[in-house]
Amino acid sequence: STTPMFSGVEEGRVDESSLSPEQLSQRKCDEIVRLLLAAGYFRARISGLANFDKVIGGLAWALAASNVDVDVDVFFEENLTIGQKIKLSEQCINALRRMRCPHPLQAHQIQGGDYVNLFPVIQWLVKKVIETREETGDVVRRFSEAQFHHHYKLPSDVVFKDNLKAALPFVHNVHVIYKPQRHFRRAKQIPLTTESAHVDSVLLEYGSHRLVGYKSGTGPAGDAKRTASSRRISVPTRTTSLSTLGEGETGVAALRKGKVMTPEEETAAREQAKKEEEERIRVLMEKMSAVGFEETEISSVAQFLQGAETETIRKMEEDMDEQYRLMAEQRIALEEGGDVCFSISGAGGAAAYNRQVTQMEKQIDVHKRKLREAQAKFDAVAADMEARHADLAKVIAYNERAVRETNKLKAMETPENEQQLARLRQLVGLNEGLKAQEAEFRLSCKQQMADLRRKAEGLESTLPEEELERLQKIEDLYNADLAKLQKIREVLATKNQEASAIQRKIDEVPTRNELIQYEKRFVELYEQVSGKLEETRKYYLVYNTLDDSKAFHTKEVSLLNSIYENYASSMKTRTGARAMITQMEQICAQVQRNLEKVAHRVKDSKSKLYELTESYNKLTELQRNYFKAVKEFQEECGRNEFLLAEKEKQRRRAQVYLCTGGG
Repeated sequence: STTPMFSGVEEGRVDESSLSPEQLSQRKCDEIVRLLLAAGYFRARISGLANFDKVIGGLAWALAASNVDVDVDVFFEENLTIGQKIKLSEQCINALRRMRCPHPLQAHQIQGGDYVNLFPVIQWLVKKVIETREETGDVVRRFSEAQFHHHYKLPSDVVFKDNLKAALPFVHNVHVIYKPQRHFRRAKQIPLTTESAHVDSVLLEYGSHRLVGYKSGTGPAGDAKRTASSRRISVPTRTTSLSTLGEGETGVAALRKGKVMTPEEETAAREQAKKEEEERIRVLMEKMSAVGFEETEISSVAQFLQGAETETIRKMEEDMDEQYRLMAEQRIALEEGGDVCFSISGAGGAAAYNRQVTQMEKQIDVHKRKLREAQAKFDAVAADMEARHADLAKVIAYNERAVRETNKLKAMETPENEQQLARLRQLVGLNEGLKAQEAEFRLSCKQQMADLRRKAEGLESTLPEEELERLQKIEDLYNADLAKLQKIREVLATKNQEASAIQRKIDEVPTRNELIQYEKRFVELYEQVSGKLEETRKYYLVYNTLDDSKAFHTKEVSLLNSIYENYASSMKTRTGARAMITQMEQICAQVQRNLEKVAHRVKDSKSKLYELTESYNKLTELQRNYFKAVKEFQEECGRNEFLLAEKEKQRRRAQVYLCTGGG
């Protein structure tokens, strides 16, 4: 989903190897700005911002929009100082390390504008932002919709709420009036063995019953069944139980099992199932008692159910009476035989009767078990038959499609494409032949593999005990070596984890180049701070000087005003003139003292300036000597390396000479 966004950044790619470092850096900076704009950071399009502000602002925005839990406070402001830029860069680096960014980056690369290394980091962060949007977009939308519905309502909601208030009483009245009412109560002695029988019984108790039907084809007959009276019992589907009163399999078994039948057989089975279902409902209704109704209503319901198929019910009753009559005759015959036996051997007739009943019960259990087994076999065969019918339908459909396609090809055949069609038929035949050969080859391979396995098993059984012991030892040795290998792999994995942790710690330690870069940045910061401090001191000095000048001028103005105001009155008398002269002399003496103090202060400042100048000259000379000594040391180191290299060459030449002379 992010491909279209990043494809715009990669458009117009040129050979980067032909660009200079400045051009490549500017190109990467432009790509970063386009990438941030595509991701949604639109402040990057402001032309008045510096490249650093755009990149560091986009980096802080991406870190905040990634929604990753990192304990770092990344706050971006424009027009930062160098110290603030370094601090913000370090915070971004800490956040990237906590997010496990796969691309290495250092703080000085951000502050120094290393856009080549910044580009993959920005690209990775933008992908994180887009993934976070995809994960949280639906949640934010649902929250906003919930807040909207919490504080605001649509006109349709207001209308619905008003209509709901007016409709609730009517709905309540309808619910009270038309609530279900029980008409019958089921006798407790009726056994209900299945859930379907319980459902039918409950529906009958409340004056209704389940309408079930066999899903046959459409047509007039089907429409007639669907439009039958709601009180009519139809043929049950496969999911409807017909043996709810302990009966065995009925005539609807073929319909339930999905047996394929002729229309006549299907009609006969449907009629038989309908009769059995009506008989079952009739029996249920006869065992129920009325609740709040007269007995005439119960009899009317029974007559209604009986009136559906009176002839069938009468026939079934006659069959049941005949069975009861035969059972009574057998019991009477047994009792008479029991009396004869009793006259001869006491209670032997009753014991014989009990044995016969027990034997008949056992036979009934055996027949029921056989019936269940036969039913299970029938179910399996029916399922297999359904699967075979499905396969046959697929084969028939495939053959029909093949015939249609063949007819289409024959219709498309013309003298122009006759050769191509002949070639196509040849290739199709070749393909079918290759498929048959492949199947035969697979079968032969399986047979050969089975033969080889049998031979291998035979060889293993015929090997001597010594050979078997040797093979067992080899197997044990292999298992032991395999266990050792597994342990070694675990140890290796642990060591790799430790090495990775150590490598991360090593990566956190800055290199010499990074330290030099940091030193340069700190020197710049120190120079900026010292310049700012010097400027501040000058401002303070100027302020103090101007403040002193203001104080002196204020005193001078006040003194002149005092002289001007008191001069006329003082000169009227000789005493006043002398007092005026005395005050002027005192003022001159005070001014002279202040002047001497200022001159002394200036002299002290000059002496301090001289001392500082001398100290600065000494330090400058010491620095000059240090640089000279370092340069001489470097020259001596270079000379020493040169001499060591010459010595090594002489040693190798001597070894070569000795080797050739010995030869």
